[in-house]
Amino acid sequence: MTSADAMPPAAPLVVVLRAGAPPSRVTTALESRLSGTAWQVAEVPTLAFEWTPQAELAAALSEVAADDVVVFTSANAVRAVAEAGLAATVQRAALVAAAGRVTAAVIRRQLGVRFVLVPERFVAESLAEMLVAAGVAGRTVWLPRAELARETLPEALSAAGASVHTVVAYRAVTAPVLEEGWATRLFEGARLLVACSSRTLRALDGLVPAAMCAALRDLPVASIGPITTATASEMGYRVVVEPAESTMDALAACAHAWLMTGETR
Repeated sequence: MTSADAMPPAAPLVVVLRAGAPPSRVTTALESRLSGTAWQVAEVPTLAFEWTPQAELAAALSEVAADDVVVFTSANAVRAVAEAGLAATVQRAALVAAAGRVTAAVIRRQLGVRFVLVPERFVAESLAEMLVAAGVAGRTVWLPRAELARETLPEALSAAGASVHTVVAYRAVTAPVLEEGWATRLFEGARLLVACSSRTLRALDGLVPAAMCAALRDLPVASIGPITTATASEMGYRVVVEPAESTMDALAACAHAWLMTGETR
């Protein structure tokens, strides 16, 4: 992986918009697939994460009971809960669910929960349908998540008769501005912009010089899923890649196929 401030202008680039610590999973997967080609992968950190203080998070989840359900929609929420020392709190719940396989793996590894429910499709709507079928009506559901998140899941579970408690586990904040001139150097070689979430894409506009925002819209976008695709389209981007499965590995595979063949979604 090449950092944004060290990329030679002539390099043909795939630019991955990153949230949190480097490297992102999609960057690692793309670098592996593009090894031996002229393509290089560069990350632009547009968002950083701040965990909720441990005592505050522990207090918010202190009433998780043996018949309750705990649901994680992101690996970051799992990490925040794990770092707060709350594995035993989650383990006492009757049921633990995850929005996708990667998040489920992090739950097993960091929270010690052996059985985790995962929907067939990794979107909030499918997660809600699975939980309703599992019998959340009349039960308490705890939802540690980002400060700003879609309300689709809690609204669907509440409508099904669950008592939903959303808990802010972490906050996404705009990443520090990189050194002067980084945007011009980076985007001179950019051929594809990879967006793993709507927020990473929106945050990019706040990091580049205002005069570059319009020029960025000329870059084709590889989007992780329908929500991010809708955001990109609203912002004026042309989305050329959207995997059928909303995972980092699937996004990397589809982006690689587009770079090699030009096939669009």
